[in-house]
Amino acid sequence: MGCEWLEADGSPISPAAYPELSAVVGGALPDYRGVFLRGRGGNAAPLGQLQGDAIRNITAQFVGGETGHGSQRAAGAVTFAGRAGMQDGTDWPQSLYQFDASRVVPTANENRPVNRAVVYLIRAR
Repeated sequence: MGCEWLEADGSPISPAAYPELSAVVGGALPDYRGVFLRGRGGNAAPLGQLQGDAIRNITAQFVGGETGHGSQRAAGAVTFAGRAGMQDGTDWPQSLYQFDASRVVPTANENRPVNRAVVYLIRAR
């Protein structure tokens, strides 16, 4: 008898059709869709446990002098963007700073580790 492989997509399985597999995984296949599988060790969670997402720490600093009375310096994810008007009715000059994480870390429309797309299979027989 040849091997049979099923996609690890959370589908229910029949104990009658797959008695040995059902004894190990229960009534459904594991669902690995959209989940990054990580080798154990390092900062990985204990074997078999789902670890939540995270990003690297982003730091920045700035020093701002009053308009005309000093300089504006920024480093890291913060940049000096110019001078702003006096918006609160006082005569305090204001400096405008912007935060942009892409200045110091790779950015995308999601948080993700280095990865490669695959289809995970589980041996049914």
